[in-house]
Amino acid sequence: MDNLPKKFLESGLSDNVKTYMGLSDLFKALHSKALESMLEGGLDAHLGYDKHQKSSNPIIRYFNTRYY
Repeated sequence: MDNLPKKFLESGLSDNVKTYMGLSDLFKALHSKALESMLEGGLDAHLGYDKHQKSSNPIIRYFNTRYY
């Protein structure tokens, strides 16, 4: 964790940021991606299988209009 700011700066993600708004947009995108990844991981852990993996459980993962 201590090297995280250094790794971020060396990654090149911030190279095109020239203004406060650019930095704000970059952080919004990073935050959204991190939150989406955490939610996906939580759902996978809760259900016990990955997003595109078939389950032996007959309960469907997402609403599917074919069944209603």
